[in-house]
Amino acid sequence: LNLLGMHALLMGQYERAIVWLEQANAISRSRDAMVLNNLALALVRGRPEEKGRALELSEQALALIPQNPQALGTHGEINVRLERWDDALKDLVQTVQFVRNDPNIHQLLETTYRKLGDNRMADVHKRLAEELTTESDDGSG
Repeated sequence: LNLLGMHALLMGQYERAIVWLEQANAISRSRDAMVLNNLALALVRGRPEEKGRALELSEQALALIPQNPQALGTHGEINVRLERWDDALKDLVQTVQFVRNDPNIHQLLETTYRKLGDNRMADVHKRLAEELTTESDDGSG
């Protein structure tokens, strides 16, 4: 179920992902960190009104796998959606140390730095996100 949910998540089919990941989470009794993380990500992207629940799930995942780059990235994305800029920056700076080639992380960092008034760093991450997106679009990335 987690694999089906992950696939739907990657395809942008958030409602479908939520259905499968909710089932996987019930089966695992909220003890599978990656299910928790994927469900949190599907919720924040597919049901923005459930940001609070997404944050709770993300924090449960981080309690099980602290310092995991994917879990930190999800937590950072949720903090961006909650406009918790300092918390988002902390999560995303840790994430980008391990996940340098993800344009989404750089876009989130651009947004966060811009909201914190650091336009120089925002521009750096905007450029990186654009370069990485171009690379993946032309197949060279």
